[in-house]
Amino acid sequence: MRAKDKKGLEGYDATYTFSLNARPYAPKSESPKVNEIVRDAKPTLVWSKVMDAKTYLLELARDNEFKDMVSRFEVNKIDFTIEKPLAPGQYFWRLASINGVDKGPYADTNNFTFKVKPDAPDVSQLKIKVLQNRVFVTTIEPPSGLAYKVILNNDFNAQKKMWMAQGLDGNFNFLLKEFGQQTLSLSLVEAGGVSGPESVVEFIALPQ
Repeated sequence: MRAKDKKGLEGYDATYTFSLNARPYAPKSESPKVNEIVRDAKPTLVWSKVMDAKTYLLELARDNEFKDMVSRFEVNKIDFTIEKPLAPGQYFWRLASINGVDKGPYADTNNFTFKVKPDAPDVSQLKIKVLQNRVFVTTIEPPSGLAYKVILNNDFNAQKKMWMAQGLDGNFNFLLKEFGQQTLSLSLVEAGGVSGPESVVEFIALPQ
């Protein structure tokens, strides 16, 4: 390295010697993707294989500086399933390759967010009223940020999805095409379209 002034005049060289040990190369994280939302409390982390690596060092933390460490494992394969269920929140993970006593540099930090699916709806207060051929449903308002997804099946004629809708609140109605035994399935849905388990309510609609 040498300095150079505005007129192009250069000074003497300055040198500095250092050693670089960047092997074995760092593996590349593959899954979950960066900023991905996962729904499994025990997600499986997957990365690329490194030719010279015998094992891999995996670190998982709640912060990107890896001060709040969740787990630290040395594994001999290219995937690892988290053993202890995670609490909801954002997590950061990074990898390094190990070849005997030599540990390579860490790969770029990856992150994901664990978010649980919505619970099954509480239908203990659900009420159904049938007037002529229209069904009126009243139930508990969905939690903030969620809406109902509803599917109607006609059990009497074994007909599926006679009516369905999404984005509903606690009061809705629909036109009934067939009378007889009916099954109403409700689930809570996030804005992104992810739905939780269903709650089922049966009722009978008779001609009036």
